[in-house]
Amino acid sequence: MLKVFDFFRIKSKDFNLEHRKTINNISNNISEFPDNIKITLIRNNSCCFREEYKKHTIQINLMSLNKILEVNTNEYLKYVVVEPNVTMEQITDHLLNLKQGSYMLQVTPEFKHITIGGAVNGLGIESSSCKYGLFEKTIFKYEVLLTDGSVIEATANNQYKDLFYALPGSYGTFGLITKIYLYIVPAGKYVRTNYRVLENTKNIENEFKKRIESKNCEFMEGLVMEEKVILSYSNCVNYISLYQWLFNTSRFNYSWSKWYYNHIRDITDKHTKYLEFIPIKDYLFRWDRGAFWFASNRMKCNWYNRIMYGSELTSQKLYQRAKKKDIYNREKEKVVQDLLVPLDNMCDFTNSIKEICNVFPLWLCPIKTFSGEDNIFSLPSEDDIYVDVGVYGSWEENKNLNSDKPDFLIKNKEIEDKLYHN
Repeated sequence: MLKVFDFFRIKSKDFNLEHRKTINNISNNISEFPDNIKITLIRNNSCCFREEYKKHTIQINLMSLNKILEVNTNEYLKYVVVEPNVTMEQITDHLLNLKQGSYMLQVTPEFKHITIGGAVNGLGIESSSCKYGLFEKTIFKYEVLLTDGSVIEATANNQYKDLFYALPGSYGTFGLITKIYLYIVPAGKYVRTNYRVLENTKNIENEFKKRIESKNCEFMEGLVMEEKVILSYSNCVNYISLYQWLFNTSRFNYSWSKWYYNHIRDITDKHTKYLEFIPIKDYLFRWDRGAFWFASNRMKCNWYNRIMYGSELTSQKLYQRAKKKDIYNREKEKVVQDLLVPLDNMCDFTNSIKEICNVFPLWLCPIKTFSGEDNIFSLPSEDDIYVDVGVYGSWEENKNLNSDKPDFLIKNKEIEDKLYHN
């Protein structure tokens, strides 16, 4: 009788064989393309709002590249090898349920439908970036299909070092990533999460710096609301008491679960300090249902709405709904920007955002950088701390504006100017 382990090992070998066949077929097709032909991708989980740039291009279908090829937990270097269209939920479910024990990616972007390839090309982050940096810093090798049809492996130490550092944030302009090697770490069953209400953004700036330098925090983020600033810092644990499990555990993975943003608001309306335990998968994707606060901006987070519409309010379905809207009207009504600034400039920058568009809340995600690494489109690597300021929400149009340019365009340009000078 075939053992379960042997079954999965054989399946893995089959996947690697299938991967090679698929890449060879794509490679052969690309090598026959005429010069100066634009190539774009057909993907089913893209977070990109614009598809017009794909017109008059040759589109390559990579949707079948959605398999987990290898997991290594036996040696000192623990890693997973995946194809680019593997989603964050797919890899998380796989790693959490390994028979060797539960593992997770060092950085797991917060929306379930984000793909590994998308997180590389688009600079993925999450609250564990306070420890591990941007998503790209958790990767040690890429397999890349170049425009001449050749397939190469790029690492930080081989002849393709420049490509290794150029791929993150390049949006696929240098080649097609066909395989990714990522570090993994043991995962606890729960995340012990602390919340603190602070007076202002200067306080949270100091907390970010202190906790990152002390290296005693696995996850950290903040929220700037109109009336308060909230710090959240967390660590994985494997065991909690029966009392904690019964009375101090929160879940966000069910369709009827309270959306995490509303959960935080309710807690911090009653407490200036609070501790709770969240199951690991619920924590990693806590922002998925409700897509941060976009669902809350549309309707009340009550039992009726969550039961009736909760299954339709995942980040993926909200993205799909937003893509159907006319681009001009969508941009006119909403701002969705992730803006990276040095920690020391965070306070001034968030104040500028308030003056320009008065959108709340703002998501703050601290990001550690590491010295001695080359980057092109990513953050400078000088051991500094940066903060992603997430500006997501609706803004009111100034109809009395004395300009031939639309108000939302002027505001976006003002934000870009402030970002440039920070």
